Amino acid sequence: IRTKVLDIFSGSGCVGLAVLRHIKNAKVVFADSDENALKQIRINLKFIKDQRGELGSEVEMRLKLG
Repeated sequence: IRTKVLDIFSGSGCVGLAVLRHIKNAKVVFADSDENALKQIRINLKFIKDQRGELGSEVEMRLKLG
């Protein structure tokens, strides 16, 4: 079973990044309305070298979640 997490209003992504670090089969979708926050999450994902995180804007999340 794969764990999927939606980190809404992610900020720097620390909650979602902690999930990725501690749950081996997790996939995290980070969503924030602030483009600077999404840029910081990109940096943090590169820093921890994890490919399981996915970025989405607030608008994209509304479309995905309905």
